[in-house]
Amino acid sequence: MSYRTMLHHVISPENQNLSRENFFFCGQNACKVVYFSKQTNLFKHQLRVFQEYEEDMLCYCFGVSKKQFQQALKEEKAEGIKDFILKNTKESLCACEVRNPSGRCCWGGFLKMEEVYEKDVKNHV
Repeated sequence: MSYRTMLHHVISPENQNLSRENFFFCGQNACKVVYFSKQTNLFKHQLRVFQEYEEDMLCYCFGVSKKQFQQALKEEKAEGIKDFILKNTKESLCACEVRNPSGRCCWGGFLKMEEVYEKDVKNHV
């Protein structure tokens, strides 16, 4: 977990006292502790994006929730969202390291959700 990512996600005054020790991230919605190290635990309520985190965001840069993308898959409108995300990511208009609490790009999440959705559709046909 990068120090830069944490600086942008942890609320003040906690962000002013962050150490540069090796932190890890729990991205599961059930996790109460979001960032953790050997000596420190940081909780959901200590994040600036607590509400977005609780809403299970898929893309923090462009505000796409998992629920929105799931609906787009059902309505066969997912390609438009994916095209938008991919275009802006290729143009370096995203800010994953700063906006996403994991510090990682969200693109893999879109592909994984799409794969799971397609398997579910095939299993119900």
